[in-house]
Amino acid sequence: MITRRELEVACCAAEGMSYDEAAAHLHLGKDTVKTHLRHARQRTGAKNTVELVASLIVEKLVVWDVRAGIFRPNQAMYGD
Repeated sequence: MITRRELEVACCAAEGMSYDEAAAHLHLGKDTVKTHLRHARQRTGAKNTVELVASLIVEKLVVWDVRAGIFRPNQAMYGD
């Protein structure tokens, strides 16, 4: 199962953020962002980040927040 933090990093990728931008947004290091994306790809079997994000959207693990205008982890999956 993909972790909440991996989903948050994938949402940044879905927004088109660079590693540096995602790191700043989530208060993480650039290498940590890369590691979370790599682990998420490994867990899902995705060949690249585009395939990862697409699969997360199809599986409804990542949803479009119309009000905020951003992708976010599906709260129903994590109960928060």
